[in-house]
Amino acid sequence: MVDLKTQLKNVAFGGSWSEDILRVSELEAALKVIANAAETCTEIDVRSDELKVALSFVASKIEKGPQLSKLF
Repeated sequence: MVDLKTQLKNVAFGGSWSEDILRVSELEAALKVIANAAETCTEIDVRSDELKVALSFVASKIEKGPQLSKLF
């Protein structure tokens, strides 16, 4: 994700599409962490700082995120 930020940092044209790409990329990364936690939670303790950050990110970026994050 850092590489994507670096690549898009110097883009000086085209409206907000570059910010949208970055937001989608960050959301995909957060959802990947949450999906992995959901898949492995019966085998291992998935509570981690990475999961907390992912849930916080989803809570702040998705309309129903706070409710979903709380239920997780």
